[in-house]
Amino acid sequence: MKWMVAAIAVAAVCVYNAPAQTTYLYNGSFSQGVAPYGDPASWDAGEVSATTGLWRDSVDFHSAPASLGVMRIDTGNGGSYNQAFRNASRLPAAPGATFTWDAWVKVDSSNGGSFQLVVHTSCGTYWTECASGGWVTLHMFNAPNGGWQQYSGTGTVANGATWGLLRIWTSGIIAYHIDDIRINGQNEVVSILTGERHPISMVGVAALQPTDHVSVYSPSGKLVASTTKAQLGRLPAGAYVMRAGQQRMMQVQVGR
Repeated sequence: MKWMVAAIAVAAVCVYNAPAQTTYLYNGSFSQGVAPYGDPASWDAGEVSATTGLWRDSVDFHSAPASLGVMRIDTGNGGSYNQAFRNASRLPAAPGATFTWDAWVKVDSSNGGSFQLVVHTSCGTYWTECASGGWVTLHMFNAPNGGWQQYSGTGTVANGATWGLLRIWTSGIIAYHIDDIRINGQNEVVSILTGERHPISMVGVAALQPTDHVSVYSPSGKLVASTTKAQLGRLPAGAYVMRAGQQRMMQVQVGR
């Protein structure tokens, strides 16, 4: 396998070749938590009902260090845990085109409840659900499944879509965990693991925006810093490995 080592600074980050596709989902592995309670970064619980519990579970997960745990204790609609595709370039595919998805799910118990993964799109600047194909159920889960299992499939973005949401929609009495959600094979914008050496499996970060999120991890997977593409050159000099989700992108050398 070939290796690539590059010296980067703030002004030199864009020397890499652009990846073949944009990364569409942030923190689909629920690895990153935010203060003060460690809630999953980049996800919004604003539409979740008061009788639905959500937590970043660092004990029960498919891949370390965490998954999303959910427990609903009431019948009816429990609401939606969301991540926004904030503009057309962040949609899982161009309007009218098909995308792939996969996720690891563990349904612990269900008493008539269910949850579903949904891509919900708007065909306006403000929220206007696309009249045709605006609500795409990727998969519905409604019974215990015996432990962590991977599910996958395809979906199609509605014609005319301008932005949208990935929804984890819960109804009825159910308890479950979900982890490692990926859209088009990716689940992170960019992560950097320190102190490791790996061959190239993807190329470049030039397509990332200056404000796109970057995380720095220790070899054990501990989050040690958060920054942006524009701030990469401020990292301490040393060896890092960039990746998208669990796919390593390239070996880089940060130096001055």
